[in-house]
Amino acid sequence: MADRIELTRRYEHTIAVKRENVTLNNSQKRIYSVPKEFSVAEFDAERVAQILQRKKKKKREEEVLGRLLSRAKDFFKVGQSRKLMTIWSSFLVGYYILQVCYQLDVGCKVGLARTNTTGIPPAPATTTPAPTVAARGSAKPVSVPKCRESWRTRFNKWGKQSALMIRIITFLLGFYVSSLLKRYWTKVSRIPDAEDALVALGGLTTEKAEEATKVTSPGGVNEAKKMVARYCLLAWTMCFNTFSQPLAENFGKVDQLVEKGLLTEEEQAELLEVPAEAAGAERRVARLASDMWWVPLAWAINLVNKTGNETAPAEQRVLKDCPAMVSHLVRYKIALDENKSMAENRLPSFYQQTMHIVLYIWIFCSIGMAQDPTHYLEKGKSGIDMAWIKNGTTAGLLLQLVRNFPFTEMCIQCVLLGWLFIADILNNPFGYNLDYDTDLTEELEVNIWRCSATLEQQASHHPSQTKTSPGEHQEELWAKIRPGHAG
Repeated sequence: MADRIELTRRYEHTIAVKRENVTLNNSQKRIYSVPKEFSVAEFDAERVAQILQRKKKKKREEEVLGRLLSRAKDFFKVGQSRKLMTIWSSFLVGYYILQVCYQLDVGCKVGLARTNTTGIPPAPATTTPAPTVAARGSAKPVSVPKCRESWRTRFNKWGKQSALMIRIITFLLGFYVSSLLKRYWTKVSRIPDAEDALVALGGLTTEKAEEATKVTSPGGVNEAKKMVARYCLLAWTMCFNTFSQPLAENFGKVDQLVEKGLLTEEEQAELLEVPAEAAGAERRVARLASDMWWVPLAWAINLVNKTGNETAPAEQRVLKDCPAMVSHLVRYKIALDENKSMAENRLPSFYQQTMHIVLYIWIFCSIGMAQDPTHYLEKGKSGIDMAWIKNGTTAGLLLQLVRNFPFTEMCIQCVLLGWLFIADILNNPFGYNLDYDTDLTEELEVNIWRCSATLEQQASHHPSQTKTSPGEHQEELWAKIRPGHAG
């Protein structure tokens, strides 16, 4: 059932709203642009601007236009609202079929019951006789069908049972939704950001401007930071690939990561099950072994150790405090591990299936439980007593059907179904629901930009001032940490 819900949610979104373009001016475009020398991986600066500006625009609209009309407009745009309207429509059809049959006494035979069943006690003999259930202007009592009394008794009994069921369902559904809400907030609030480790790394590195070819030069230090940030982003992507299918569709293969700039040709052989001597095309399209998502962090720690250990040569010592940086990377790994564990260990699906089945059964039974026993042919405290409408007329029947509209029952259904739909949304915040789920592809794009912008702001000298290309420093650093070939 969970797979079916996940596939259904793929189409329960508003693409027009999600893909809405935000107009950007030239100054905004320049803000999000980062020189190529500081780019940790490939990213589209204008797309980053669109993502961030769209979030700001949505927040402003909610603050300014978040009134009843705007809320109502948004209510009918999402798939859950359409599903709720379908359930309401089905319920009302069944409710009024049974209500009309009850009002018309379908299948009943008159004359088999006592005459006055309005609930009004007989008047004393010395007073005016109590009103009967006869039509207005008639003094002759009219027999009430026995089956009408029987149905009225059933409706009253079912109404009491419905009140008990509502209390039980509310308790179970409230506990279920509160548990999912707590887990949902833990998932989305603990998504680690790679620039946190990069900010700490900026305070622990030292560079020598007079050196142009060594690792400790501005170009070498910048390249070391880029590699650490890239490994953090690569581990981030691989970790979320294991439980987010939308992200895995975009970055689950080697060629996708290589094109994005998160993985190099030399590094991919260490992460693939395909042998290194296999054909290049076969290796590039192979699915990444995302279960080894922590390996890039191991490379980053090796790089920190090789360039920050006290035993390293002075011309290769980039870091001033190796243990502090290792501590940051370990905490980053723990945060990813917590997200993975939380996503893979959900609440039992049996609970979700049970809540769906019980709630839908209750809504179906509410067709009978919510029936109003007031009959349009009877007058009294709850009957119709209007001068211009006579009992037994079509107008009296229609007015009684309107008065018996199950407004309270539908409000209760709206609340309970809303909770149930919220639970379905919160169960997996990294799925296909574009209206509510977190788009990890966009999050990755923003994270790459943030890391690149952090590198640019940390640089005291531009890497282009050095006499070596960034690729040379990258090859030198990779040669130090390559598994089985570290030197």
